[in-house]
Amino acid sequence: LRPEWLESAGRGGRHQLLERLCNASSKRLPDFKPRELAMLLWAIGQLHSVGSLAPIGSHHGNRVVQATAEAATDAAARAAQAGLLGSQELCNVLWAVAKLSGRSTPPAANTAAFQGQRDSSSSSRNGSTQAGGLNGDRHNAGPVLAAVVEQNWSGRPAPLIARPQRAWFASILAPLHAQLPSLQPVGLATVLLSLGQLGVRPHRYWLRRVLSSTQHFLPMCGPGELSNIVLALAYMGFVPDWAWTARWCRVAALKLPAFRSQELANSVWALGRLRRPLPGPLLTRFLVASAAQSDAFAASETAQILIGVAKMGYRPDQSWLLLFTAAFYRQLPCMSTATIASVCASFAALGQRMPPILLKRLLHHLEPKLPNMSPRSLATIMHSFGMLAHRPPAPWIKSYLAATSRKMHSFLAGDLASCLWGVAILGIRPGSSWMQNFVQRATFTLLQQQQQQQ
Repeated sequence: LRPEWLESAGRGGRHQLLERLCNASSKRLPDFKPRELAMLLWAIGQLHSVGSLAPIGSHHGNRVVQATAEAATDAAARAAQAGLLGSQELCNVLWAVAKLSGRSTPPAANTAAFQGQRDSSSSSRNGSTQAGGLNGDRHNAGPVLAAVVEQNWSGRPAPLIARPQRAWFASILAPLHAQLPSLQPVGLATVLLSLGQLGVRPHRYWLRRVLSSTQHFLPMCGPGELSNIVLALAYMGFVPDWAWTARWCRVAALKLPAFRSQELANSVWALGRLRRPLPGPLLTRFLVASAAQSDAFAASETAQILIGVAKMGYRPDQSWLLLFTAAFYRQLPCMSTATIASVCASFAALGQRMPPILLKRLLHHLEPKLPNMSPRSLATIMHSFGMLAHRPPAPWIKSYLAATSRKMHSFLAGDLASCLWGVAILGIRPGSSWMQNFVQRATFTLLQQQQQQQ
């Protein structure tokens, strides 16, 4: 099922072939050995992640693939519960499910929504069953699974299958915990990143134990594994202790020349989100490396590194800021509105005013999109403009006020405050109708908060 081989069959022939293969696999699924079951699931996940499958609903054969993937996912859980899957198979199953349920791309994000971005997991998709890795009690799992939450990421690919329920993850994590000692860095990075992408929150006890046991083999990790581990922790919202962070930084400093643009961006974004800033000298080296590769950065990678640096509370030198301001100008049309709002907030946090040519392009790009922007993005944009003293022209302000007035009923308390502060600081007069909607929504959110506190 390698994509390059399938391409030779042509699109129509490829879909027909996949349909026939999946039909045959579904009929023989009970006969699949555990390793073959994991390979089947991995292959479908790989095809989905590289876009070799037709969109759902556009081709009958894709629904056959979908049904096969769902059946294989359920069968993998039963095999895991029976203790039939090794560490490599468990890694492959988790990786495949992360890809198939459409949460396989990391974000360039702010406090609201996350924009899809390339990750390093394609180089880390296979675990290893060789010895070496985590040490510890194979049988005393303790609390493993704390929660499964919804990752509200915009820009993610359409899922092929629904995300499994909590019981499915519990059936996978229990045997996986017993096999942690057999995982090598690639396998561990795959497991953690897949769990983070799927919105799985392992228990803090489990994560602390995992990270404590990883310190001795961090030097064995390549740039992809190093960036994927901290990216996974950021997804999970788990803040590692300073000792582990310092160890990660020492290893990353040695491997920095081998970091690619996506690994640089993912690492800086993740550590910024975790409020674990890199030491000044190392961050400077990261920024120098990112400047050298700035032409290779994708739009979402540019956004990620700007957001990460801002969250670390670090102000780069002016030449670096100008370089990435220029990159933002070039790549702005390729970014989602949520990502653009995040970058604007980063400029505000860095105290970096936008050049007039960039501001003009930004306003022109956003104006037709204002009615479809989320409340958080609308509030973030206005708050950022207020901090930077960027007052848009009157027609743009009119479009903005109309869009926010229509969506005022969906604003949260923090969004209301940010929006009103930006409007007030820029001397904008929104009008009585807008203010009436604002007061009604603010009153409702305050009453709601009081009821929750009681």
